[in-house]
Amino acid sequence: MPRYTDSLDKIILTYFAGITKEPFTYKLSEVKPMPVFVKPALFKTLECFSNCAACCPMFTLDYLPDEKKPETAVERIIQFQGKKIPIYTDFQKLNDGYHCHFVSDLGLCNIHKMNPFSCDFETIRFMKFQVGHWNITNKLFGRAWNMKRIDGDRGAVCKLSNITYKAKPEILRKFQRLKSWTDHFQLDTHIDRIIKWIETTRMTTTFNSTLKGE
Repeated sequence: MPRYTDSLDKIILTYFAGITKEPFTYKLSEVKPMPVFVKPALFKTLECFSNCAACCPMFTLDYLPDEKKPETAVERIIQFQGKKIPIYTDFQKLNDGYHCHFVSDLGLCNIHKMNPFSCDFETIRFMKFQVGHWNITNKLFGRAWNMKRIDGDRGAVCKLSNITYKAKPEILRKFQRLKSWTDHFQLDTHIDRIIKWIETTRMTTTFNSTLKGE
């Protein structure tokens, strides 16, 4: 069994699942579309600190073929909806440590300018509720107190700002990247409407996929 966690599972079964308009199956998991709500809390900025890296354990680092990536990323083929989808992944197979092999001794990321998808989307949460909908928001880790830092202690030290217009450009960039991923996988989603909402909202209302006017 591989030591790493395949972050592509999270990308498809959480991020794709949270905005899809069509059912799909991935690794025997059946995903059905549900209403999605995007909360104003999405517009917060994350501040990271040295000697932390609590959110950087070893998992796969995944990229689209045309994205800037480290030389350690190799091509792999994903079976999705009867199609073969190429992506690039750094499996960290030679990493014997707990944290990602791109984390420095100070707990900083050495490839921050070419973050893999999963890293790029921390701390954006796609939360599935039993009542049958998804909430998209921005919040810190639920078990942050137990996350292992690079200095060996426990407890993530990152912080989120209050809701701010300054967050808009970065949030927009991230959701445009998500659109690139869903387009690459040829999946029909709500992403275009969500991007329009990000561009135009005053950050006081919630996006609701069931409302045609959104």
